[in-house]
Amino acid sequence: MEQAFKLLLSAQLPLFFLGNGCRRALQDGDRLRKFVEFVNKFAIPVRTTPDAKSIFPENIQLSLRNYGLAGCEWPKYYLNPQLLNPKLPPHYDALMVWGSSWGQLATSK
Repeated sequence: MEQAFKLLLSAQLPLFFLGNGCRRALQDGDRLRKFVEFVNKFAIPVRTTPDAKSIFPENIQLSLRNYGLAGCEWPKYYLNPQLLNPKLPPHYDALMVWGSSWGQLATSK
């Protein structure tokens, strides 16, 4: 876990991907508050699967909202920054996935 966080924190375009499988864990006690603090401290954007919509507060600046079926456009541009500017890196360089099975609805194939 320590090595995974080191990679995430050293990345140029890191990303958290939350699935519905982590909903209960984040609702337990003050874990969500601590996770939001961590995300804000290290400026790591968060996207969710359609099933995990609202698991991460969408009013937080680093929320990319949900991706996949009926998803928001924001994650698409973070996942493919060259769509906005060809000089940017082609995609994120570190991804931490929690609670997702990587199903077709969550990943848009």
